[in-house]
Amino acid sequence: GNEGVSSINLSSNNLYGTVPASFWKLPFLSMVNLGGNDITDAGFTGFDTDDPSPVTQIILTDNSITSLDGIEHAPDSLRTLHLTQNRLQGSVPKEICELT
Repeated sequence: GNEGVSSINLSSNNLYGTVPASFWKLPFLSMVNLGGNDITDAGFTGFDTDDPSPVTQIILTDNSITSLDGIEHAPDSLRTLHLTQNRLQGSVPKEICELT
């Protein structure tokens, strides 16, 4: 059946480093909240255009993310992406403008 993890909330858990690319391959995942940690890389390179994630909401507020590499492969299902209070610098990444 259609059973599996659909929501993960690991906010404010002292997580750090990189979100494993395989995280975005969970087949029923629709909401992720990893806000309030010390994540430096969201693992967006794990988005697979051949087998898109069903994720609709990603909250990565208040982390240490420096790059959005791979965001251009975000699934069409993505409707909300919160990235406030991170360490992004410079121009708005062009990949953000390419999301559909």
